Amino acid sequence: MHFLPLFRQFLVFSSLSGAVLVVHGVPLVSRQGSHVFVRAAETIPATVSWSEGQFLHKTFTAAEKDAFKNSITDIKLDKPIGAQGFNNEGVYAISGTYKGHTADTVVVKFLPSDKGDGAMGWSEVAALTAAGDYVASGKVKHPKTEKEQPAIVMKKASGEPLDSTEVYKTAKPEKQKEMRVELAPLMCKEVAKIAATKHVYHHDNNFGNVLVKLDSAHKITSVALIDYGGEYSYIVKPGTSEEVLLQYCKEDWAASYEDGTRQGFGPRKPEGSGAKTGGAKTSGAKPSSGHK
Repeated sequence: MHFLPLFRQFLVFSSLSGAVLVVHGVPLVSRQGSHVFVRAAETIPATVSWSEGQFLHKTFTAAEKDAFKNSITDIKLDKPIGAQGFNNEGVYAISGTYKGHTADTVVVKFLPSDKGDGAMGWSEVAALTAAGDYVASGKVKHPKTEKEQPAIVMKKASGEPLDSTEVYKTAKPEKQKEMRVELAPLMCKEVAKIAATKHVYHHDNNFGNVLVKLDSAHKITSVALIDYGGEYSYIVKPGTSEEVLLQYCKEDWAASYEDGTRQGFGPRKPEGSGAKTGGAKTSGAKPSSGHK
């Protein structure tokens, strides 16, 4: 088997106090008195025929490169709803409305001032646009510095990570495993549906980037994906079937969800026995999981 090199080392999330905060594009998972170690996802192999590569490395149009050209002055920021993350310098709620969107449906994510207006920011805008979650982008005055910097206004997803729900946290290990096993195919079904219809494959499916809602019987009733960073979002070739994408996702993630780790993909089949992806078989093994 061939293992792809890792692109980033472990990241550490210090716990935030209080309730779990989750916004689209920025999972903010509180862990009281704990630290969560999460390792970055690897790239999808070039041998996977349905993939046209990362959004990060696409050829950007002139319009896409102008994503942060203009200032956004008609939006009013409210309180911050999360700490600074790996690829953001703060996430804020808004007050009032913006372009017809009410305050409970959108958030503003500030990108790093030194690299936001470049491929990193352009690719996230492109991926969010493909996924249907983009609202606007431009330069917004940051409340802490009073200086303008690249920011994206994006739709807010509802739900919370499974392992942040009270039901999961208070369940016995056997029940937790049952809930994870229930989530894995639902998550992959959502990944595959979006990939097949909107041509963007969400490759960063660690627990923090998959939001769920539970019913009174503690069954998962809905799944939503967050975080369409350009490095972990892939362009899908038109015509790729949902079944092919579903199988790929399951091979990557089923084992990780079953054993409860956020550290690794399930082992992929060796070359010659992998699932067909748009006419070509996948190869290699993927030992790592999503970033954040």
